Amino acid sequence: TDRTFGGGSMKSQMKRADRAGARFVLVIGENELAKGVVALRDMRESQQEEMPRDSVGEYLKSCLRP
Repeated sequence: TDRTFGGGSMKSQMKRADRAGARFVLVIGENELAKGVVALRDMRESQQEEMPRDSVGEYLKSCLRP
């Protein structure tokens, strides 16, 4: 687990997460806060989806089960 609070552009932050080997990136910006959601990016699949904040834990558990 790591975090950043505005440490560069979104592109540079995604590159940093990729170099660190992150499987998932959780994005919570102004737009997400206004909508009451988070954006969860799967770095392996290069896909991103929005979901309610309270769904993230269960979603990640389902993705990481063998």
